[in-house]
Amino acid sequence: MGLGYKNNINTAVTAVSNIFIDEYMGTASGEYVKVYLYLLRHAGKNVEIPDIAEALNHTEADVRRALAYWERAGVLASEKEEPATGEAAVTRENLTGVRVIRAFCREEQSVEEFEEGNRELTRLNEFVGRISALLNPLTYVLINGATVLLIARAGVEVNIGNLQQGQVVALYNYMAQIIVELIKLASLIITLNKSMACADRVAGILDVKSSMEYKVAAEQMKNEQINADQRKYETDGENDQADSNLAVEFNHVTFTYEGAGASSLSDITFRAKKGQTIGIIGGTGSGKSTLVSLIPRFYDPQEGTVKVNGINAKDYPQGELCSEIGVVQQRSILFRGSIRDNLKWGNDQASDEDLWKAITIAQAKDVVEAKPGKLDFEVEQNGRNLSGGQKQRLTIARALVSKPEILILDDSLSALDFATDAALRKAIGELEGNVTTFLVSQRISGIRQADKILVMEDGELAGQGTHEELMETCETYQEIYYSQFPEERPAAVKSSKETGKDLDKADKMTEKAEKGAAE
Repeated sequence: MGLGYKNNINTAVTAVSNIFIDEYMGTASGEYVKVYLYLLRHAGKNVEIPDIAEALNHTEADVRRALAYWERAGVLASEKEEPATGEAAVTRENLTGVRVIRAFCREEQSVEEFEEGNRELTRLNEFVGRISALLNPLTYVLINGATVLLIARAGVEVNIGNLQQGQVVALYNYMAQIIVELIKLASLIITLNKSMACADRVAGILDVKSSMEYKVAAEQMKNEQINADQRKYETDGENDQADSNLAVEFNHVTFTYEGAGASSLSDITFRAKKGQTIGIIGGTGSGKSTLVSLIPRFYDPQEGTVKVNGINAKDYPQGELCSEIGVVQQRSILFRGSIRDNLKWGNDQASDEDLWKAITIAQAKDVVEAKPGKLDFEVEQNGRNLSGGQKQRLTIARALVSKPEILILDDSLSALDFATDAALRKAIGELEGNVTTFLVSQRISGIRQADKILVMEDGELAGQGTHEELMETCETYQEIYYSQFPEERPAAVKSSKETGKDLDKADKMTEKAEKGAAE
């Protein structure tokens, strides 16, 4: 959606203009002002309504009302984007949520829904084709009618001596040939242009080859693993026993996106035991999301191996791996339908009791109970009628419904307030079973209590260990911590420069900061 401001509002500076304050601020609500200020800060950028809603924790409907208000007020000029409908809407929705579809093994259902919509579109095109078939003869009737009128008029001219009979016949022949051929040429040009455009799109899709190869059957995988385990036991029984307690293992993993000049991950090695909570932190573009995307096998590494429950991820048959892993993406994706339908993506056989249990753990009980119809509340395409925080909690509940052995939360708590964030992390830590949790976060407070923390920097593993260990050994982690708790940096710097007399004082201040962050 393209957005632009009229010239009477100066948006070249960050300050709000006097015109805006005098004429509009008094009549605008707080939500409308927030939307305006967001647009002001992102002037010149391609801003989407879902991004505004997520950033401000509003629903998309709220954002649309605010945009409509400013447009009526004469402040905002917008290029409205018509929402996709029919098969285009289904296709866009599926493409947007393709990773969610893969994570919950809903490929067959999505294909079936697409084929059903495609059949309906085919019937519509056939109807349009029949109308077109009728219009072509009608066009020729009109042309011939015009020819009759022309000959009649020419006959009058011949009678009065202005034209000769041969001239009339020649004129008719020339006119008929020219008109018919021009019509054919115009139709042919239009048809060829459409056909070439469609052929290029179809060919581009057909040329894409999947790099994923899957085992044929689960029994084959099990047999191979039994044989491998037997061989390993014969050579090193102790190591085999240790590996049986591992949920995820990265062994010198390197990954590069196709067409990228540099590796997104370089030589990553770590182990996550069953039941552990693994925190992952790092700057933007450090490779956090890429790392967790390798666990459910959204991608395959170019070097190294990724093992899940002691088995190479590449050795899992299709659908077997995703049944053990629950994934919550950075961007919350919900699909059209009721809340119940969205949550059952995790488990088609889940009862309402199971759904409410997952909703309660995800801290979304108050959200669902406040909606008309509760579980039957209809969610619009991409969750437009829900706020960013509400969508995040529902997507977490959807993952919990599947009762995964491995739960991946890829920065999926960013839209939650600190109280809800803390309550959710506590509830997840108390999940039944031996659940291994991966928490990707930008906040130290979100991962400091993890059993192991992975610190990412430029695609490399800068450090791993507990919070206390990293504060002593990892400079990158220290920098992140002090950037979020700047009041502690002077104390740390002072203690490092002292001769040792104030070490006890520095330790006490660090302990105080840790307690404050935990609270």
